[in-house]
Amino acid sequence: RYRDIAMMADVDTAIDDIVNDSIANLDDEPPVKVNLDDTDLSKKIKDVVADEFQYLLNILDFNLRAQDYFRHWYIDGRLYFHKVIDTAKPKEGLKDIRYIDPRKIRKVREVAKKRVRGGETNEATLVKTQNEYYIYNDKGFNYGNKTVGPTTTGLRIAKDSILHITSGLTDTNGTMVLSYLHKAIKALNQMRTLEDALVIY
Repeated sequence: RYRDIAMMADVDTAIDDIVNDSIANLDDEPPVKVNLDDTDLSKKIKDVVADEFQYLLNILDFNLRAQDYFRHWYIDGRLYFHKVIDTAKPKEGLKDIRYIDPRKIRKVREVAKKRVRGGETNEATLVKTQNEYYIYNDKGFNYGNKTVGPTTTGLRIAKDSILHITSGLTDTNGTMVLSYLHKAIKALNQMRTLEDALVIY
């Protein structure tokens, strides 16, 4: 639904303005850099952190794709990245970081429920998380994919292999992540109604 909203001409123009104001697109300097001047770290550690930070920016091709990443995050309200390592040589660290469409990945949490009695009449249910992982399905999860048992059909990915960033906005229950475009839904519906009325008149 958020992507449908973003396809509207007026909304798309507004998103472009927000992205351009948020991400500096200058040829002589990068869009983001790390500043450790106010830390108590030694110069050696600061150099290591700066080198690793630059390495991650290079993997993400951040200087060229920063606006694309920010746009995806702003519209969808979330970002998923797959952290790729060489399983034969894990100490060498990250080899690649790949963007994943949020519609094609879902987090699965397997829980075990246990009833506990606190007396003759009092009884409570304890919920304990047994396993957490992600399921990736190239066809997405909105078009009739069947759910079998506690999992959904697709490729199973370890929790530590996925980098998940949200907008920080949630619904009133605090369970569903919202996009920054959520507040634009009502205004957009009103604008569509006015446009239809103008056509009729």
